[in-house]
Amino acid sequence: MNTIIVLILQGFLEANLKCFWNASLMEAVRQLEFQGYVAPGVLLITANPCALEVVRSAWARNVLKPPPSYSLTLVGEFQFCNYRRK
Repeated sequence: MNTIIVLILQGFLEANLKCFWNASLMEAVRQLEFQGYVAPGVLLITANPCALEVVRSAWARNVLKPPPSYSLTLVGEFQFCNYRRK
């Protein structure tokens, strides 16, 4: 996997695992699974529907934190997305 992608993902996870005042967000972030990326900075992740809803809700409330030196511009959902692993 691309080193930049790994650093972005780790930074995102670490930033949001520090939200000790929001236990539901911390648990949701722990459940996120990397699925791939479209371009550096566009990550594809998955989790159970409840965890994804917590992440979406945190985004809507401006609670979700970006990785260091990055900004979050969009949190979206893709359903029935087919992709190919290399």
